[in-house]
Amino acid sequence: MNEFGTKLATFFAKGTDKSFDVFIRKARAAHERVALELAQGQDRLLQMNSCRAEMAGAIIEQIQALDEDAGLDDFMLRLFDHYGVHVEELAARTFLAVPAALKTEVFPELPEAGITLTSDRQKALRREDIGFLTWDHPIVTGAIDLLLGSGEGNSSFATWEGAKQAIFLETIFVIEPVAPQSLHLDRFLPATPLRIVVDTTGKNVSADVLPTAADLKAGSIFPLLDNGRIKAKVLPAMLTKSRVHAEERSGLLVAQAQQKMQATLGGEIERLRDLQKVNDHIRDEEILLLQSQLEELTTRMAEAPLRLDAVRLIWQTPAP
Repeated sequence: MNEFGTKLATFFAKGTDKSFDVFIRKARAAHERVALELAQGQDRLLQMNSCRAEMAGAIIEQIQALDEDAGLDDFMLRLFDHYGVHVEELAARTFLAVPAALKTEVFPELPEAGITLTSDRQKALRREDIGFLTWDHPIVTGAIDLLLGSGEGNSSFATWEGAKQAIFLETIFVIEPVAPQSLHLDRFLPATPLRIVVDTTGKNVSADVLPTAADLKAGSIFPLLDNGRIKAKVLPAMLTKSRVHAEERSGLLVAQAQQKMQATLGGEIERLRDLQKVNDHIRDEEILLLQSQLEELTTRMAEAPLRLDAVRLIWQTPAP
């Protein structure tokens, strides 16, 4: 149509003449040429591998296992309770959530009239009025963002009975690269937490100090803070050393992510270059786009900031 549409419209308007047979022959030749180009340009490898039964079966099994896992139900019920959302169980894995006595101004994606949710896929498919609760549901992602964005629980103090008296500073740093969503940087370097534990000398003892929740007890931090040297010198020095250790680990993780990115995108660029030699349907723009993404991702990773997310001071005392 792009090549012959205008001429064809002229024949429709004025009628055909002797040149119409020539026009038909040219159009037929163009059709055969385009058909040949399309046939030669088919991605036969893509057609042959468009559905791999074994891989598809494995993915289906993973989805089914995720549907049957009750971990999300337990997590959301605890989170609702934490923020004062009233939950009424309607059936197995199905409940009504209502903002009865919220501890926050608003709970994400929770209407005033409440919302009915279920983790049962089949029930959600049968009932359009019931939301299907998954880790990707807006109310789940919004609640997680609400929890992580709050300052509650970012700092704490605990006592720990051990073999000797000691002070440990446990910190959680987060590598949080910032990039446009179109780059999908999280393929190579998602937001990654780093746990660092140091003693009063600044030594990294993360692998040795692994208390469980049952080991840690609530206690008063004031006996430690009443010591001016600990408050003014020891604790700030421990925090500084924690960041140094975190930056070292962060550098290693960024380097590993860059290697993975180079292998993935660099390999794809080389593949397209090789294909371009035998297939003129591979455009230069595709290769240039990948090269541009590779350069910007490299820059964004190198600039990934390290954020202190949580601090816990642990006072180890000898067991009685």
